Amino acid sequence: MHKVKPADAIEAIWAKDVVDLIWEAKRLRRCLRRWRREILAQGHLHALASLFEPTYKADKPKWQLRHHTLRDPGHEAGARVAE
Repeated sequence: MHKVKPADAIEAIWAKDVVDLIWEAKRLRRCLRRWRREILAQGHLHALASLFEPTYKADKPKWQLRHHTLRDPGHEAGARVAE
């Protein structure tokens, strides 16, 4: 405001409005950049998930199969030793 040196109150109000609008535009641009980055990151995660999803749905991973067979009552380590 000191550099503009408004002649009267109307010009001072007008200059303040212009400065406020410029700052608001800069703030909105920063927000849009952040939102775009977040949306792109979510899109990349969604794309990766859609690539790997068929692999997970096709078969159970081997570690899950081993884990479940160890939990079966007939396949416990103690039962095998007793046989």
